[in-house]
Amino acid sequence: MAHIKNVQAFEKLLGVCTGLGGNYKPGKQNLRVSVMHSMYVKAQQTLSEVKEAKTLYNQATNHREDLFKATDKLASSIYNVLQASGANSLTMEDASSALSRLLKGVRSTREREAAPGEPLPSKKWTGFGRDYSSRIQNFAQLVDIVSKDASYSPEEEELKVEILLQHVGVLQAANTRVLQASLTLAKARSKRNEVLYRAESSLYKTVKAVKAYVKGIFGVKSPSYQLLAEARFTKY
Repeated sequence: MAHIKNVQAFEKLLGVCTGLGGNYKPGKQNLRVSVMHSMYVKAQQTLSEVKEAKTLYNQATNHREDLFKATDKLASSIYNVLQASGANSLTMEDASSALSRLLKGVRSTREREAAPGEPLPSKKWTGFGRDYSSRIQNFAQLVDIVSKDASYSPEEEELKVEILLQHVGVLQAANTRVLQASLTLAKARSKRNEVLYRAESSLYKTVKAVKAYVKGIFGVKSPSYQLLAEARFTKY
């Protein structure tokens, strides 16, 4: 909203300078009304580009979030069906570990290696990232586990291995779409900031120069300068 207000302030400044007519004749080209009008149009375009990029980014992140919520439920179903199929305890332990990492962001590690003939030591749960890339990896690990277990042969279409492998691809594509949308948004914001604040001929620097020019030519108490003073432009 602050960026929009800044562009609106520039529009007001442009209106004041236009209203001065022939009395406003700065020597510096980028302070001329025709040039400032082009700058204003370009600034509006950058705001629109940011708005469009933000909409696409929100759509991508919302889609990914919905997809992963469904994936968490799907993963639980996979685990339960594997358990019901009579998979051995080691397979179930691996599946449980993958499911826990996916749903809770934790992983299991053993305190030490078991000596020959000794039972395996108990597992220790430790913190682990729950970012989307890790969640895809953990779901793919669960799918890999059931794909290699002969006892896993569900009749439900959505739980069959070939469908689950396709779902891994869908997750990866959704995550890639978000990453691409975030880059597009970052570029749009960078372009906006360049036009509004950073460039040598930015709106911010032009506003300062125009105010200084009008102040010098018409005086600080002139109606024209007082109108320009009301056009507040904040740098970000």
